[in-house]
Amino acid sequence: MGEMVTIAAFMLLAIFVLEAAWRLALAMLILGPAAYAAIVAAWYSAQSGVDVPVTIILAIAVFALARQATFLLLGSVLDSLREMAIAVRGKRYSSATETGH
Repeated sequence: MGEMVTIAAFMLLAIFVLEAAWRLALAMLILGPAAYAAIVAAWYSAQSGVDVPVTIILAIAVFALARQATFLLLGSVLDSLREMAIAVRGKRYSSATETGH
């Protein structure tokens, strides 16, 4: 009985770890490119002699735009995958009904 509880506890822990890893990976996928774009924009701005407040505002604006663009790109990819899954499912259904199964 104690072994089953231990196994169940480890399985629950593994689920929590995988959930946290998935959320972290998704956050890095969205925020990583946006943060990189903001750093590059701030660096170029500082190299060209722009004032610090303007550089900070520019970095924040670039971060927001890049984050939004990443959301849109990820959303379109997920929509395409969903449409392909629906199409494949429809073909499977139609071929199954044609054969009489």
